Amino acid sequence: MRLAGKYRLVFVPNHDPVPQHPHGGIDTTQVTAIHILEVSEHYD
Repeated sequence: MRLAGKYRLVFVPNHDPVPQHPHGGIDTTQVTAIHILEVSEHYD
């Protein structure tokens, strides 16, 4: 994902349970929904 300018997007998978690889870590190929936590102009 790209944002224009100096913006930061913070999000997490919106799944219960979060899809994971067998050896740990989020399986991003299975994520179909996200929850946006923050959009901010972070890098001044």
